[in-house]
Amino acid sequence: MLTQRPCRLIVDEPRNGVRNMAIDEALLWSAATEGTTTLRFYRWSEPTLSVGYFQAAADRARHAASLSCPLIRRRSGGGAILHHYELTYSLAIPAAELSDKYSRQLYLAFHETLAATLAELGLPCQIAVAEPSRDDQFLCFARRASGDLLRGGDKICGSAQRRRRNALLQHGSVLLRRSPWAPELPGIGDLAAENRNPPPGNIPLEPLLSFDSLVSRWTPRLFNFLKIAAMESRLTDKELSEADRAADQMFALSEWNLRR
Repeated sequence: MLTQRPCRLIVDEPRNGVRNMAIDEALLWSAATEGTTTLRFYRWSEPTLSVGYFQAAADRARHAASLSCPLIRRRSGGGAILHHYELTYSLAIPAAELSDKYSRQLYLAFHETLAATLAELGLPCQIAVAEPSRDDQFLCFARRASGDLLRGGDKICGSAQRRRRNALLQHGSVLLRRSPWAPELPGIGDLAAENRNPPPGNIPLEPLLSFDSLVSRWTPRLFNFLKIAAMESRLTDKELSEADRAADQMFALSEWNLRR
């Protein structure tokens, strides 16, 4: 799908909302200026509410459980996400690498390969095809859209894209467990309690649904599907400097986070 180009793989340490968004901005910069494709898996050092690019920050008052959490505005669209017990990914890629139809297919690439990974663990999921949008819901995981990954009636993975400066950024979140700051949203681990098809060998399911385990199981299938070569990597000095700039000039500022 991505013309056999290599792709850097970064499995990052937990960071706060400002730093996570600033690093993704730096990776978008690398994709636009240096033609670098990067897939990053990451976590959050504290429960954080991210609002979509087009959402009004004041609407967070609609969700009382997360009012004490820090607020950050994403580059991508969609509804608000309470980041806590989850696996988050971002893909930054030069726009020239993708036709319009492949931009849409990137959603399915991530969601279908995750579904296959979970099915291996005895947790079948479904890709939403024609669900009502439910855009009146504040939280992204209370909404439904074509392409979302569902287990039963619950959304467990959603993604969003943003094009900028000749590059594309795709964010996605996978709910691993229920958070007390969004108790209405079950994660994969919570839904697995209803599982009737245990993994082969009667291996306990909970460790297999950890961040590290899911990354290691999902990544090979994802790269094979995308037909790209994974190269484990780390952020460059240039990217760290660009992340510092993005944090100072954008994501740490109320003018950005409260702009709508």
